Amino acid sequence: MEPLELLLDTESRQARLVFAYPSDSRGIGGPLIDGSLWVGRGPLRLEYRFVCYGYDLAEFAAALRGLHADFGCPAEFANQEGTVRVRLGPGGGRRGRVPAAVGVELLGEGCGWAELGGFAVEQSYLPGLAASAERFLAESGVDLTHPMLRG
Repeated sequence: MEPLELLLDTESRQARLVFAYPSDSRGIGGPLIDGSLWVGRGPLRLEYRFVCYGYDLAEFAAALRGLHADFGCPAEFANQEGTVRVRLGPGGGRRGRVPAAVGVELLGEGCGWAELGGFAVEQSYLPGLAASAERFLAESGVDLTHPMLRG
């Protein structure tokens, strides 16, 4: 199955989320989704790898649709481990552009979060982002049940 790539900065193309299924990692209910966050900012190049559940990506797709309908309601992606966060919106960017920021947990003693902002997604791109994520989930057959609701 082809990976899913979601651009988080449609102008510079310097921030993206990439998802691949199935992962070698397994969670409650089966394989997880491998994810990577790639960010370029000047000389900085960051690639952060993580895993997530289908539920995490499905919630983000729904939030993207909500953001397109109401710019006061941000769309956030976070994996169940809480090691990566992506936030689009709320409005306030240039006309037709939605601000985006990313954050990753820095592992190790005394470490915290690295947060980068200043990215923007074209407003018209939001429905396509959501549809791509929904199509990826449907074609992969990944379980969309929240991991804490499995019996």
